[in-house]
Amino acid sequence: MCIKRLILSILVAFFCSHLYAQYSTYDFSLLKFVAEGGSSSTSQSDMATAQNELAIRYYKGSGGAPQSYEKAVYWYSKSANNGDRYAQNNLAYAYLNGTGIAADPSQARYWFEKSGNQHFHSASLMAGKMYYNGEGGAVDYYRAAKLFKDAAFGEIAEGMYYYALCFAEGHGVQIDSTKALLWVDRAIEKDYYSAYWLLGYMYSNGKAVKKDDWSARYYYNKGDELNVSGCQNDLGVAYATGSFVEKDMNRAMEYYLKAAHNGNTTAMSNLVRNYNNKDSQFYDPSQAIIWCRQLVEKGDERFISVLTSLYEDMGDYKDAIKLYESQATKGNTIALNQLAYYYAQGKGVNVDYNKALSYIEKAISLAPDDMDYQDSKGEILVMKGDINKAKKVWKLINTQQPQYYENWIKKYGKEPRPSTPS
Repeated sequence: MCIKRLILSILVAFFCSHLYAQYSTYDFSLLKFVAEGGSSSTSQSDMATAQNELAIRYYKGSGGAPQSYEKAVYWYSKSANNGDRYAQNNLAYAYLNGTGIAADPSQARYWFEKSGNQHFHSASLMAGKMYYNGEGGAVDYYRAAKLFKDAAFGEIAEGMYYYALCFAEGHGVQIDSTKALLWVDRAIEKDYYSAYWLLGYMYSNGKAVKKDDWSARYYYNKGDELNVSGCQNDLGVAYATGSFVEKDMNRAMEYYLKAAHNGNTTAMSNLVRNYNNKDSQFYDPSQAIIWCRQLVEKGDERFISVLTSLYEDMGDYKDAIKLYESQATKGNTIALNQLAYYYAQGKGVNVDYNKALSYIEKAISLAPDDMDYQDSKGEILVMKGDINKAKKVWKLINTQQPQYYENWIKKYGKEPRPSTPS
């Protein structure tokens, strides 16, 4: 055993003398030894590199490491705190996606920025997008523009696109048509064809350039030829409104469908609006359900209530329940609330008040400050016949948030929960 340890120490001393050693070739036990501190000659940089490599192996379940996202995050954290920019980027993604640790957009943004500050340009792009969109904290266009600049000068095509967008909108920088057009052209040169959407948007709205319908149509069509879904959706909007082309709803729907099939969620919502409109020539509830489901599955909770109405109009509760159960496992409180009502009312399932209450209790635990779920609990208790318990729930709501029922009266013009049976 001592001989093995001596040999291991000699090997570590040799390998750790090279700052950028290829740890990916190391035996698992040797890699772990270095990651845990190695020998006296192991530098912090070497240790951090080994920790990141060890995390990658745990993440993939390769190179002698059992698959474990939790252990991957543990070693990413060690490496990130020791200054490894790649580990900082990897840890950011773990926080962003909730892989091996609870999702935390603020931590994701923090670690992307830390990595970007060490000139890992793709991390700068991610941090910039989060600051630009207000993910993980408040919108900060100034910091976003600074990060996009780093990504753009680091030859990241999408960074060039966003840096151009900042100059077009005046977000974090002064509006500058020359710089906007320069960077959008650079993005296109690197085959980032979504930049054609930005050109179309700029000319159709007069953003940093003079409004020019011909140029807008030209660039949107160019993007459509290259299957850019944003261009296809905006062409649909143009044909629907007649903004820079002759109004033609058939053409509009064609473009919405093209964009939606390419994953554009705005186009999907445009399709739902038309398919779910009884006054529209395109009214088709079955198609509305198809695109509504896609939006919900992509995480857009706004369409859960729309989908609920569509399913109920068609009497298709079983498919509704399947969808809500899948969303409930992801902690979607709206889906949990809907399931609670279905089980309480026996829609598509046998009446089961205990199951209904378990769903609504789960929603309350995930959103304790949302009194709508507490109110739902009261309603379900009434359905069950537990009137006194329902009254206690409503009294608790009135104690915790008295304005809740005040707003109710303003909205509905009547007393909430009026003559509750005793």
